[in-house]
Amino acid sequence: MTKFVRTKAWFAACLLIISTIACNKHDCEEVEDDRLETTATIIDSGSPALDGCGWLIRTNGTTYSPDNLPEAFKLNNIQVKIIYTISEAKFQCGFNNSGPNFIHLYDIKR
Repeated sequence: MTKFVRTKAWFAACLLIISTIACNKHDCEEVEDDRLETTATIIDSGSPALDGCGWLIRTNGTTYSPDNLPEAFKLNNIQVKIIYTISEAKFQCGFNNSGPNFIHLYDIKR
């Protein structure tokens, strides 16, 4: 094996090892689309500074805290259609600091 071929093989092996270590599930693999679509109600639960939880979204009997609610939709009790994913993280708010799970909105319409 020539020095050039060994160098290329070594470089390819290093690149493979680095890419395997550097890639995580969301960056390098196709993941199942876990987005949900439903109708929901926007709720103003009051300022977090005053033991409220801010703007929330209620759907199917569950309340969530959106991490990216557009200003145009910050209207109490409006009905919307949303496409979203649910996070395992919780928004720490309210009197006992046990707030709702976060959701990330991909689309929202009135």
